[in-house]
Amino acid sequence: MEDMQHINISWNETQFLKKAVRILCECRQTLMYTYVFAYYLTKTNDSAIFEANQHDLQNAVEKLSEYLERDINVANVFSLKQKVQDKSIYCDNSTKLF
Repeated sequence: MEDMQHINISWNETQFLKKAVRILCECRQTLMYTYVFAYYLTKTNDSAIFEANQHDLQNAVEKLSEYLERDINVANVFSLKQKVQDKSIYCDNSTKLF
């Protein structure tokens, strides 16, 4: 957030990063519990759907984590912000499936 302020982005405009990190932590905690749950599931069509949703959330969380690890510069700040916000919303909504 401080790096973004050095390239003339206001404090309010950097708050999406704080929210994205919170969502990332919540998603990882949700995934932690879904792995245990999936281990004990009887293999049915419903468990296959559950595991597909789990895999989708895992991929989205890793992508969000990758976005948050990128270096921020003037050239990519606005596209990175949009990607982080989009992936954060997707992850947050996907977590609610569990």
